Amino acid sequence: MFFMVVAVLLAFTALSYLLENISKSRAVKLMKQEHELLVRDYEKYFFNFWERLKYIGFAALVIFCVVYLFYRSVIFALIVCIASVFFPKLIISKLVEKQKMALVTQFRVALNSIDTSISSGASPTNAIIDALEDLYRTYDFDSFIIQEFEIMKYRITLNEPLEDALLDFANRSHVEDIQNFCHVFVSSLQTGGKRVEIIRSAIANIVEKMEIKKEISLMVAETKYQVNVMVVMPALIMLMLSTISPDYVKPLFNSIIGRVTVTIVLVMIGFSYYLANKIVDIEV
Repeated sequence: MFFMVVAVLLAFTALSYLLENISKSRAVKLMKQEHELLVRDYEKYFFNFWERLKYIGFAALVIFCVVYLFYRSVIFALIVCIASVFFPKLIISKLVEKQKMALVTQFRVALNSIDTSISSGASPTNAIIDALEDLYRTYDFDSFIIQEFEIMKYRITLNEPLEDALLDFANRSHVEDIQNFCHVFVSSLQTGGKRVEIIRSAIANIVEKMEIKKEISLMVAETKYQVNVMVVMPALIMLMLSTISPDYVKPLFNSIIGRVTVTIVLVMIGFSYYLANKIVDIEV
């Protein structure tokens, strides 16, 4: 019974993953054909149908295996699997953060292109357009930064002020580095003066800040990996004991005291994982 449920959940998750990729590929293809531009708010994340099912299926698979491992009850494990429907809501903040990190990484490439264009004597407006051409050599049309620079180019062709397009992008990004650059860029356009020096100085400072943040993120990622390993270890130990010496752990599944003990242990592991993530969740 256990293996049959695992096989069904695996098939469900794999099918959802496959259909999600097909759905996204078709959407990207249509976007390219229609030259469709998406105005995103990077503080929000929206699941498509198959993506939501993928995460629910993955969560259900993990929950079922863990609960069965510690309680040895297929029915109870299936009941607890109902909680997997809440998993997409739990990870949405992580997906938003991942979305912002991708935007920042791509924006750094754009800064280098803008810096090169400004240094060669291009006007701020032409620097944005030239940067878009350079970005096409690195990213596809559906990437965040291409979409944003295409939106700015489109608004420029409609004779809208570049300042409005930049500030709109800054507000929707919800990323401090992008907002700082856009505000400096807009200020230099409005005040004139040593425009090139101001923009180049801002780019240098922001790139340096991004490098520092990247180094901190790498150090934090190593600590987060260690936390994940520590959380997985009790399950691996239980699996090892159940395989090597099943009689040793049998009292945990055949008595009320054993089940209460297992429940307390799982609650403590969950709380420790939550606390550890709060500690290593450093704002960079």
